Amino acid sequence: MQKLQFQSVAIEPPLRAVVKSCWLIQSSATDEQRVPDLLIPDGCPEIIFIYQGGYQKVALNQPETVQRIQSSCLVGVQTATQFVTRLSPVHIVGLKLKPTGFYRLFSNKTINPAAHNLPLSGLSLPWLQQLEAQLRECSTAKGVASVLQAALTQQLSSPPAGLEVVRDCIRAQLQEQGQIPIKELARQHHRSIRQLQRYFKKYTGITPKQFARLIRFKTLYKDSVIHEVQPKDYFKYGYFDQMHFIKDFKAQLGITPTAVSDQAFQQQNEIARISRA
Repeated sequence: MQKLQFQSVAIEPPLRAVVKSCWLIQSSATDEQRVPDLLIPDGCPEIIFIYQGGYQKVALNQPETVQRIQSSCLVGVQTATQFVTRLSPVHIVGLKLKPTGFYRLFSNKTINPAAHNLPLSGLSLPWLQQLEAQLRECSTAKGVASVLQAALTQQLSSPPAGLEVVRDCIRAQLQEQGQIPIKELARQHHRSIRQLQRYFKKYTGITPKQFARLIRFKTLYKDSVIHEVQPKDYFKYGYFDQMHFIKDFKAQLGITPTAVSDQAFQQQNEIARISRA
């Protein structure tokens, strides 16, 4: 095995309605990650199946708190940038759900993992434990895709009216890179701002304002880091002046925009570049 193998898993309908992306990561004992990867929040919860090794993460705004994750878990919507380091050798399958995908899979179960990690072993969900066991045997992206298609399709619930509103709002915000004011979203969907806030909180775990901010910065991150285009027009990303832009950039990534080309920072985005996340 190579030191690090990253395989992107193709997602087919009907799972595309709830799953944003999926990946399989395997590494050998000789894999030594010297620089942690940056994990930029994007409003999407995840299911992480860990079969060997694991990872540790540190929030940028809480550097003194280190979390070691070595068992399968649900990862709720994160709102802070994380530094993530593999604990090799690893065998991990990651499933990133769309913002409303979590509710579609778990429907009315009393699970709200926003900003938390919930161990799968502590959940009374036989289908999820069975899926974990089936994925253990998969060593290729094609095998993972086949298992997911068979297992998750059976779990999809019909979306309630409120969830469809949130889904349409999210689609519009993604298309406009988080630039649509919440008041305008509410008007377009014939809902009050309070209703929209309640729907978002129920079906995604965060507010529409928080989601829009995550999308705006994720767009900026992709342009400046993944695609290596130096941002010049900060108005494009929803910032009113250069000081606001620099302050938010540093709060999210720990550096100023001019330091993006620094070699040490570039090394922190290894997995993001491989996955084009």
